[in-house]
Amino acid sequence: MGLLCYGPLDTIYAHVLSAALNPKKCTKAEISRTKQILATILAIREPLVLSDLARLLGLTPFDIRVNLGHIHAVVRVPAPGQDGVVSTFHKSFVDFLTTPGRAPENQLITLSVGHYDLARRCMEVMGSDLHFNISQCKTSYLPNSKQQLATISESLKYSCLNWAHHLTATHDACALLMLLEDFLFQKFLFWLEVLSVVGVIGLTSSIIMRTLTGENTVSRIQIS
Repeated sequence: MGLLCYGPLDTIYAHVLSAALNPKKCTKAEISRTKQILATILAIREPLVLSDLARLLGLTPFDIRVNLGHIHAVVRVPAPGQDGVVSTFHKSFVDFLTTPGRAPENQLITLSVGHYDLARRCMEVMGSDLHFNISQCKTSYLPNSKQQLATISESLKYSCLNWAHHLTATHDACALLMLLEDFLFQKFLFWLEVLSVVGVIGLTSSIIMRTLTGENTVSRIQIS
């Protein structure tokens, strides 16, 4: 009965996506990229503005605009020259895309795929951006609140706060163990600095525990 209530909306959503993912008008690569971007938008924990989302995904704002341009009726995409939030307009569209039996098979989005891409990109962003004294702290004898510290980018802040969430929600965490091992052994202290600078150092233990208790994550790393 619940599914029948969504009939008219589902018809609209399927029509919009059919045009955007039409194999006669789009290449396989274009269709795959559009679905990949959609999956990350559905899996992301908090909406990001276009420039920050592009940085997090390793794309350009132009890439995202081009791939989502044909579905602007259901996904909020900032106009050229603007840097607003990228998100779906309504939760019913998310439910449609992720519920077997509602969306056609070629339109279904698997959330764990979005989590996989976000986990990978979070660790890649941390791997490239984290470094010693990233906050440009002048002295360790004064609290952060009494110093003028460098701003942490939103893409790096998101990565530092959410990598464990995406890692434990992915379909194949084992494939990311090399990135996770590099991060834990090479960037761990720099990660802690970011958590301190943004005022959430108290979350450290819960983030680590999420990783330790997740299947196929840190417990599989061989520590020598």
